[in-house]
Amino acid sequence: MRLVSSLRSIDTLHVLKHAGATGVLIGIEGLSYRSSNFSIEQIQSIIDEASRIGLEVYLQCNRMIEEEDLPFLDRTLTSISSLQIAGIYFQDLAYVTILKKLGSSIPRIYAPEAMITSTAEVGAFLHCGIDRVVLAKELTLEEILHIAKAFPNKVELFGFGHRPMSFSRRPMVKNYLDEIGKDPMLAQGYDLRIQEAQRQGLYPILEEDKVTTIFDASVFCALRETLTLQKAGVHTLIAEDLFLPQASIVEYLRLTTEVQNGLDPQEAFQQLNQVVKIDEGFFHQKTNATKVEVSK
Repeated sequence: MRLVSSLRSIDTLHVLKHAGATGVLIGIEGLSYRSSNFSIEQIQSIIDEASRIGLEVYLQCNRMIEEEDLPFLDRTLTSISSLQIAGIYFQDLAYVTILKKLGSSIPRIYAPEAMITSTAEVGAFLHCGIDRVVLAKELTLEEILHIAKAFPNKVELFGFGHRPMSFSRRPMVKNYLDEIGKDPMLAQGYDLRIQEAQRQGLYPILEEDKVTTIFDASVFCALRETLTLQKAGVHTLIAEDLFLPQASIVEYLRLTTEVQNGLDPQEAFQQLNQVVKIDEGFFHQKTNATKVEVSK
């Protein structure tokens, strides 16, 4: 089972490799959000160095494509089609159409955040020419194992980080700041948090251009179930460091690798929990069991 980590800087390639990553996930200018975005030239440099030390490089192309963006997408995919890319993670199915037209052999990984929840959906997308899919982050462990066993080495899973809770194609933070008469520049950066009236946690919120994403307050971690997921045929676990210090993702990669090599998963979970407070999300509890009733 592969371990793919988000990459913020080419300087951290060796750190992630040493920690146990088998691949890195990077953004590309104009097609990505929630990631560090690089130019074609920078991506080539990252690929060259990653190849030298034995790391695969994946592209995070998670922006939805508007009609007027199609020529740019075509040009960009044409530019990268000759690069040694291990795969493209995307949300918009326009990628499938254009990659087919270009005759590109770059693996296509469909990652629509919260949509893929059944074997029927996985089978349909694989039939359409998609190589692998990333399952919804809200599934239970039982549901994940059922799908993974039906399609061995065809499904991937978010394994570590803050899970996105809601997504809007509106600049919600800037709109709010404008409503209360505050400087819209306050919407920038990774330090914003919001709090619900009925919950105690602080939820990270990120606004990029006109896209706003709210994340879970807790840090999800699949560490304790690593061996179970591996045995079921999960192809890749993805680790994201958004809102987290690099030390936490390095420790997750290190401990996951040690679990694969024989370390007790419970001991590994406890060790990581000393570095960053983690939980297992909905692995053992269906999503609707967490609803909060709000009085009218």
